[in-house]
Amino acid sequence: MGKKFILAGIITAVFLIHCSSHYQLRGKVENPAFQPVPGARVIVAYPGSTDSLTYITDASGHFLIKGLKNPQIQLFVRAPQYVPYEEFVTLDSKTASKTIQLQFQKAQIVGRVIDATSNESLHKVQIAIMGTNIRTISGLDGRFIIGEGELESNITYELVFTRNGYRTESKIITINEPRTYDLGDIPLTRLAPREIPKANVTNQYGLSGSEDIETTSTLGGVGVSPEVQRFLEENETFNYLQFRRVFAGQNLSDKAIRDNLRVYIEQGLIRQVDENTFESIVYKRKYHLK
Repeated sequence: MGKKFILAGIITAVFLIHCSSHYQLRGKVENPAFQPVPGARVIVAYPGSTDSLTYITDASGHFLIKGLKNPQIQLFVRAPQYVPYEEFVTLDSKTASKTIQLQFQKAQIVGRVIDATSNESLHKVQIAIMGTNIRTISGLDGRFIIGEGELESNITYELVFTRNGYRTESKIITINEPRTYDLGDIPLTRLAPREIPKANVTNQYGLSGSEDIETTSTLGGVGVSPEVQRFLEENETFNYLQFRRVFAGQNLSDKAIRDNLRVYIEQGLIRQVDENTFESIVYKRKYHLK
């Protein structure tokens, strides 16, 4: 009988020593507004080990994890719509407590811009959200992140993708909740090269020689600017200085003005009479038609 009593005492002592060698962690998970986060997964892992313990917070956001074998643990907390939490913790007592505050996950839009033909990544693509000041540029790998912390839930946004030499594309997306929205690959179609008119004018008129000229919508080209149109309709003949005054205030070089004058001659709107005299074909057609 005495031996059994002694054996039972030894077992009890070993059990108590074993239990006292374990740690426990109790705590609470809350959001930035100090409100409880129920249903959050609290995971405890040991450094250098694959062992882990998991607990789900209750309705009040509390958790209790018992039987921790090591005072040094890695603590992970995961909850929908919150930024994942991770911390290395050293428990300073057998029963430790901790309050964990999770940050709200922010809505953001990600994706990659590629060439529609070659599938190569496109960098320096301008990405803007219409109706806002939110914009960014794609990186060397064509990837982008836009709207982090600036997008509202239950709002539909239009993203516009712009790059020189490519057709502008747009994407519509509705933000339902704060999370990352991946648009995947956005292909941009390369525009066909624009033909540049070639003007050939002899040097006897004192104008530039044969060269490529790209006229702007302001100065003419296919259409004529209102200022030039009005000048040609009101002046039957004129000299170069008079023509130059039409572009006063536009900060254009003498070469740019002469080049555009040469294009108007090629288009049949102006005829050169002599070295410094020009005649408006538009004027003659408007006022001298029989």
